[in-house]
Amino acid sequence: MVKHKIKEISPLYEFWKSDQDEINDKQRRLKANKDQIKSILFLDEPYKWEQLFQSIVREIINGDKSCIKALFVLLETLDTDVQNQLIRDLEGCDVLDDSTMEIIKKGTVIDTKKSRNYYRLIKILFAIFINPYGINNKRPKNHLYERTGQFFYRLRSFNQ
Repeated sequence: MVKHKIKEISPLYEFWKSDQDEINDKQRRLKANKDQIKSILFLDEPYKWEQLFQSIVREIINGDKSCIKALFVLLETLDTDVQNQLIRDLEGCDVLDDSTMEIIKKGTVIDTKKSRNYYRLIKILFAIFINPYGINNKRPKNHLYERTGQFFYRLRSFNQ
């Protein structure tokens, strides 16, 4: 159930369900923060952005508050209205505890120990390559991780 909630609050949810044609891509691009250089991830690599978003939110749900800083980086790639909507959606889907939501709403970065960073990094890299969140990327595959992710998507679709 949590998996579906996170998927559905993603700013890219409608894009993944669409034909991902030029019109859909133009609508997706309108959600980016044009004033942030970091937005290049959202603009040019939406598949990677989505994998990072879902992985990071799951890590936060599992109690790793050090990932809130990474969530803030992803939020900065979004237009202010989209950021605010995403924060409201996170709060509304009741997957994060109240103290975590307060930190996110305030936008304050907290200092936490970094003992799990290597393990988390490996998990997120693994997710980018194997597409555990079932993202159907219909766009041209310019990177190896997009090709492997689509391979695993098709493999899972074949088995269902």
